[in-house]
Amino acid sequence: MKQFKQLNKFKSFFLAVFFVLIGSSLSMANDLWKGPFEIKNQFPLTSDLLSPEPEKASIYDKDTGDGTLSLSYSSIYIFNSSPSWDVGMDMEIAELTYSYRRGITDYLEVGGEVPVLSFRGGFMDSFLSDYHRLFGFPDYGRSERPRNSFLYYLRRDGKDIILPEDNKIGLGDISLYGKFALKKGDPNISVKLMVEAPTGNAKKGFGNGSWDYGISLLMDKELLQSVKLYGGVGLILPGNLKGYEKIHLNPYPYGFIALEKSFGDWSLIGQMQVAKSPFPKTGIKQIDNIAVSGTGGVKYRISNNHILSFSLSEDVNLSGAPDVTFNLSLKEFF
Repeated sequence: MKQFKQLNKFKSFFLAVFFVLIGSSLSMANDLWKGPFEIKNQFPLTSDLLSPEPEKASIYDKDTGDGTLSLSYSSIYIFNSSPSWDVGMDMEIAELTYSYRRGITDYLEVGGEVPVLSFRGGFMDSFLSDYHRLFGFPDYGRSERPRNSFLYYLRRDGKDIILPEDNKIGLGDISLYGKFALKKGDPNISVKLMVEAPTGNAKKGFGNGSWDYGISLLMDKELLQSVKLYGGVGLILPGNLKGYEKIHLNPYPYGFIALEKSFGDWSLIGQMQVAKSPFPKTGIKQIDNIAVSGTGGVKYRISNNHILSFSLSEDVNLSGAPDVTFNLSLKEFF
């Protein structure tokens, strides 16, 4: 209980500092490079589905767009079981993604994303143990396992569903989308339609083996001259998880909210992502509970055509998200 009180105090302090920064009165022109961090929740059981990312509602004008190279690195530790289900995760996840988007007309934008993933024992256990002790966070039982070891399985009724291997690299599921502007100006409002193809190996955790579909409604709103609010809600219709055993997955809603404060060529962003679990009831809270992931970080405009972003994400309710995720992204405009 003491650890959770300390955790809440730390989160309150983080939010207080963030909103103090938001309250300052610096200004900046409204540029294309603004927007929330376009990163997904890397929880292994859901990141292989169509995983929506926070993004701005505004779309690119005809024949303009961007390409982004993004590296996410996460650590996760879960061991739990119920009468029918068993899950074990002690690993780190690296995902390198290239995404592309382009304006087809002034009201239609299309894009796609190609991910490459790797599961491994990693190197962060010592750092994370010190980090958790420093802020009084629970260590999830991580100290009971050998440092930097690898383990990942999901079983139902004693039968393996997912059984990845250490230090293997694989192509994930490739996704495509179209985004339509419903309103331009302040606020911007758009609707996004998404589809994901089963290009990843579901048995090894690189995909789910089925086609997934999704829809979302996005909005941007300028609160002050240098402060912007972003938000979105949506619904994902996943196909079945076709690992060693087939698992029926349920449609699930999701949402996000983000605040961005600009400082010249720098931008400070805080955001929250929420999603319901698509899995049938397992009796394991880390799978069944709503996933809430909080992210904070900075963007830096290197040039008029290039932006560098760095962010850190934490699992807010200790369910449905990695313990920690670091993301580094480079975006180029054209």
